[in-house]
Formats: sequence, structure tokens, C-alpha cells
Amino acid sequence: MKKVALNSLFATTIMVSGCAANSGIAQSTNGGCNTTMSTAVGTLIGAAAGYAISKNSGNSSAQNNRAIALGALAGGASGYTACIAFNETIRKKSDAQVKQEYAQKYGALPAQTKIEQYTSNIDSGRTAHSGEKVYVSSNVYVVEGQREPILTIKETIAIKSENGEMLGKMGVKDMKQADGNSGDFGNSFTLTVPDAKGNYIIETAVLVNGKQVEKRSNPISFI
Repeated sequence: MKKVALNSLFATTIMVSGCAANSGIAQSTNGGCNTTMSTAVGTLIGAAAGYAISKNSGNSSAQNNRAIALGALAGGASGYTACIAFNETIRKKSDAQVKQEYAQKYGALPAQTKIEQYTSNIDSGRTAHSGEKVYVSSNVYVVEGQREPILTIKETIAIKSENGEMLGKMGVKDMKQADGNSGDFGNSFTLTVPDAKGNYIIETAVLVNGKQVEKRSNPISFI
């Protein structure tokens, strides 16, 4: 019974505190990111969840106190994961410019939407300490297809372990433009390093109409 209650404690704590901290990722368009606040919120909610589950399981006061401590620990860890801020997308070339360049190079526009070039880089170096900022930039050169209009175009970013497990949640940036979807675009992201150590990968990808069409992976070490 106690083992079941303990498992429920961690599952509920991570779920609830993660939602309070925006699913483990603080997202912003102006570079704002507060991992300290996410951690504090996660700790408080985790402690409350721990107490509620322990009390409902008929545990003693001492066991309730232990559950509060474990819940706070789990909630704090859940709140302090990856904090990702999105900066504004910069258009380097217009819809008309990119279409003209492509048509001059290949003779005609593509039938299907094409990512002509996609790069992603960690600008701040390949090592970082807990709480430090990591700056990631990307460049997307996209040509809208004649028979495949771009309904949605997004770039995603995530931190993953070497075995592919995601640290926190994936960040998603909408790149849809009102003045034409072909273009040469620059994106930038600011990540606050989570409380983790080891070798990880910062993975970015481009999705067109809900389908992943390009992906880039850059290694980073948290020390």
C-alpha cells in the first residue's frame, strides 16, 4: 500500500507541478525566463500533493511529513527543467526574393514545399553550467510549393539525452508569415540550463503542415 502511495506521489507531483511551470518549460517571445519561480511553484505544489496523497492513504503524522518532503523534492525537480525563451523571427529575404532566386537557379518553382537550407547552431559554446544561458540560432530558407501551400510552418527545439529521452517538454515556435511563406528566416532561442549533468543534445526541427521535414542535432555538456 505504501509503495503504491509513493509511486502515486511522484507521478501526481510531477504532473501537477509540471503543469504549473508550463509543462516544465517557460516559453516567451521576449526572452523572459524564470527557472527560480518555476522551481518554487513546483516545490510548493509538490509538497501539497505529497501531503494529500499520504493523508488519504491513512498514514501517520511522521509518514505525512516524509511525504511532504518527498513531494517538495519531486516538485522542485519537475519545476526546474529546461526554460526556453523564443526571440522574434527575422526575415532576411522576402517571399518574392526567394521565389525569384529559386526560379532563376532551377528554372521553375518546386511543386512541393522545399526547405532549401536549414542550419542550427549553439552560439554560446558546447559546455554550460546549471542556471547559465545557452543561445541557439537557426536559419530556415524555405520555398513554398506550387501544389503544396504552406498552411503551417513551425520550428521545434528540445533538449534530449544521448538515448533520446526528452528533458522537460518540447518548445514550438510558429513561423507562419502574413506577407508570404517563402523566405530566408532567422530564429533564435535562449535556454536556461536545467539542473542536470552529463552529455545532451539540443535538437531543432522544422515542420511543414504538421510533418517534420528537417532536423538538426547539436551536442552539449552540462557540467
